Amino acid sequence: MENKRRPRWKKWRLMPEVAAWEAVALSMDIEPEQVNFDESESYYDGNPFDEGKEFNDRLSVVVANKSNRM
Repeated sequence: MENKRRPRWKKWRLMPEVAAWEAVALSMDIEPEQVNFDESESYYDGNPFDEGKEFNDRLSVVVANKSNRM
Protein backbone atom coordinates (compact mmCIF):
# COMPACT_ATOMS: atom_id res chain seq x y z
CA MET A 1 0.00 0.00 0.00
CA GLU A 2 1.37 3.39 -1.01
CA ASN A 3 1.62 6.13 1.59
CA LYS A 4 0.01 9.17 -0.04
CA ARG A 5 1.77 11.46 2.41
CA ARG A 6 5.34 10.36 1.62
CA PRO A 7 7.73 13.26 1.02
CA ARG A 8 8.64 14.35 -2.47
CA TRP A 9 12.34 13.77 -1.90
CA LYS A 10 13.31 15.11 -5.34
CA LYS A 11 12.16 18.50 -4.04
CA TRP A 12 13.14 18.33 -0.39
CA ARG A 13 16.68 17.04 -0.88
CA LEU A 14 17.45 20.26 -2.78
CA MET A 15 16.10 22.64 -0.14
CA PRO A 16 18.97 24.51 1.56
CA GLU A 17 16.86 25.21 4.67
CA VAL A 18 13.57 23.97 6.11
CA ALA A 19 11.44 25.09 9.03
CA ALA A 20 11.62 23.05 12.21
CA TRP A 21 8.16 21.56 11.65
CA GLU A 22 9.07 20.66 8.06
CA ALA A 23 12.18 18.84 9.29
CA VAL A 24 10.09 16.92 11.80
CA ALA A 25 7.55 15.97 9.14
CA LEU A 26 10.34 14.76 6.86
CA SER A 27 11.90 12.77 9.71
CA MET A 28 8.56 10.98 10.07
CA ASP A 29 8.33 10.33 6.31
CA ILE A 30 5.47 12.82 5.90
CA GLU A 31 5.30 15.37 3.09
CA PRO A 32 5.30 18.76 4.86
CA GLU A 33 2.55 20.01 2.55
CA GLN A 34 0.39 17.14 3.84
CA VAL A 35 0.84 17.78 7.58
CA ASN A 36 -2.47 17.88 9.46
CA PHE A 37 -3.23 21.11 11.28
CA ASP A 38 -5.54 21.71 14.22
CA GLU A 39 -7.94 24.38 12.99
CA SER A 40 -8.51 25.66 16.54
CA GLU A 41 -4.85 26.63 17.08
CA SER A 42 -2.64 29.14 15.29
CA TYR A 43 1.12 28.85 14.93
CA TYR A 44 1.63 31.78 17.31
CA ASP A 45 -0.90 30.68 19.94
CA GLY A 46 0.46 27.21 20.50
CA ASN A 47 0.94 24.01 18.57
CA PRO A 48 -1.12 24.08 15.37
CA PHE A 49 -0.14 20.56 14.33
CA ASP A 50 -2.46 17.57 14.56
CA GLU A 51 0.03 14.76 13.96
CA GLY A 52 0.18 13.14 17.37
CA LYS A 53 2.54 12.88 20.30
CA GLU A 54 5.60 11.66 18.38
CA PHE A 55 5.45 14.67 16.05
CA ASN A 56 5.04 17.06 18.99
CA ASP A 57 7.89 15.41 20.92
CA ARG A 58 10.26 15.62 17.96
CA LEU A 59 9.31 19.24 17.33
CA SER A 60 9.99 20.11 20.98
CA VAL A 61 13.45 18.53 20.75
CA VAL A 62 14.29 20.35 17.50
CA VAL A 63 13.15 23.72 18.85
CA ALA A 64 15.03 23.24 22.14
CA ASN A 65 18.26 22.33 20.36
CA LYS A 66 17.92 25.11 17.83
CA SER A 67 17.53 27.75 20.56
CA ASN A 68 20.62 26.39 22.36
CA ARG A 69 22.77 27.07 19.30
CA MET A 70 21.81 30.70 18.83
